[in-house]
Amino acid sequence: MVKKSNLNLKKESKVEEKVFYEKGSVKITDKRFMIGGITYVLSNITSVNKTTNASSLPVGVILIIIGILLTIDDIQFLALWTILFFIPGVLLLFTKPKYSVNLAISSGAVMAYSSKDKAEIDTIIKELNNAFISKT
Repeated sequence: MVKKSNLNLKKESKVEEKVFYEKGSVKITDKRFMIGGITYVLSNITSVNKTTNASSLPVGVILIIIGILLTIDDIQFLALWTILFFIPGVLLLFTKPKYSVNLAISSGAVMAYSSKDKAEIDTIIKELNNAFISKT
């Protein structure tokens, strides 16, 4: 019968990660960037940037102008032009642009997170950069 010794067993020490940002499903530590169920290891990220989906303002203005021109030409179709051009045009005027956090990783570019809140995206990018700097 072999007797096992507990002397050779090592205790695993748990190293705590420094949290730079945590809000909702987004968490940034000095080692990882987590969004929902997806985790990116910071050492695999080569760059971070922000992109903005263009506002729909020009399209909205064009639709409203077309609606006005068609209504001037033929007033009896006012209801149709309102439904087809004015309402979508006004809705497009008030849509906010969408901002995204993009990562360059070894396997290519990834759009990691997007929001209509520009301040949130700016904060995430700033804290990702702080996490990168803390590793050096």
